[in-house]
Amino acid sequence: MWLQVFLNGKPLVHLVESTREELFAHDTKKYISRTDYPGSIGHYDWLRSSDGTVVGVRYWPFADLEQIEAIRELVDKCSGLKYVKVEPKVKNISVIFDADAFIDEDNSNDQDLGENGIYATDEGDYALCFECDIEKPQIAGVT
Repeated sequence: MWLQVFLNGKPLVHLVESTREELFAHDTKKYISRTDYPGSIGHYDWLRSSDGTVVGVRYWPFADLEQIEAIRELVDKCSGLKYVKVEPKVKNISVIFDADAFIDEDNSNDQDLGENGIYATDEGDYALCFECDIEKPQIAGVT
């Protein structure tokens, strides 16, 4: 499964059956991979509520990637979004799917290192995508 997290006005999360691709379409827009690194470009933590529901993701990009420009662009795009927290000192980006969610840090320590990527449209819309083996009902706000 592939979790697509669209970073626009409000969090939009889709779970699709496909895996990492060079491009995909959503809502009449074409999202193109901004990272040509094959496979994983970082690891990520699933942010969970006390009952185990995934309410967000914390993305830790690898520091030595040649795709650092794509990561900088992503940080610039995310800096004004209320549901995104950018931690430049520790180099991670947290995206919360549900604004009212409580993140239980003790329940949010399961890391994944599957395929992931940064995607963008020509209009400047961004999406983060993650390989995911979590069932749809266990993810807040997913469509």
